[in-house]
Amino acid sequence: MRVTMRYFMKTERFTKIASSEPLSYRKEVIQEHKRWVQGLKDDKGMKVKSGYLVDGEGKPGGGGVLLFQANSYGEARDLVLGDPMIARGLVDFELHEWIPVSEDELL
Repeated sequence: MRVTMRYFMKTERFTKIASSEPLSYRKEVIQEHKRWVQGLKDDKGMKVKSGYLVDGEGKPGGGGVLLFQANSYGEARDLVLGDPMIARGLVDFELHEWIPVSEDELL
């Protein structure tokens, strides 16, 4: 029997703490976040999509999105809590399960 993984979406926004930190520190944590995402792909074999949001003029600052698959909401939440951006308090996040209505593969 084939087990179908469930889709999840984490959205995030920078916290007030993040804006009080030096730019160099924020960049360092963002690099850690990128390595963490790459590790999910390389070490765990996960299909993950990660990126940041921009406004109508293409300017960043709207937060970020992580799309991935997990077996359960609890597993997804545990995974997200390992994100350096969250662990270091630079972003607040929301986690939602996404139920696709089309048959196309996203990840």
